[in-house]
Amino acid sequence: MVSIYMVQKGRSKTYTEMKTSFMNQRSIVNGSRMKVIDLNTNKFQILPYNGEALEAQKYTNFNPLDAGEWKSPVRVSENLYKIEGAEGALYYNSQKKRIEKLENDDAEKSVHTTFAYDSENNLKSMVVSVMVSGIETKVVTKILALRSSAKFPDKLFEF
Repeated sequence: MVSIYMVQKGRSKTYTEMKTSFMNQRSIVNGSRMKVIDLNTNKFQILPYNGEALEAQKYTNFNPLDAGEWKSPVRVSENLYKIEGAEGALYYNSQKKRIEKLENDDAEKSVHTTFAYDSENNLKSMVVSVMVSGIETKVVTKILALRSSAKFPDKLFEF
């Protein structure tokens, strides 16, 4: 399981905690500097920051249509459309304006990703199922909190 907690204040301040089975890390971005803290050891580094999206932000900014060539949408049901591309297919709900699932099947492996949303259409979880040689592995990513607020105190972003 991957747990991500992220707060953004404007474009230049981000507070992120990312916990996985192999990583427990906090990142604080303030302008052109970033502090990265290993929460297991409390060791930290202060690094220059060039504005690239952090790994945790990539989850929230995820859009597979930004890469590769895609065909025109084909209606599957009343509000669901299938859009095929070079790397697989995605299913888009036009009424709710969101991606419901991604599929990528080839001779070696099958990768299916399904997305779950809350009542306000915010991404809550993502389940990636990979099938290789008859063996299935599932990875569940839950978005516990996703916020963007100018009301968070600046102290949260200081280091």
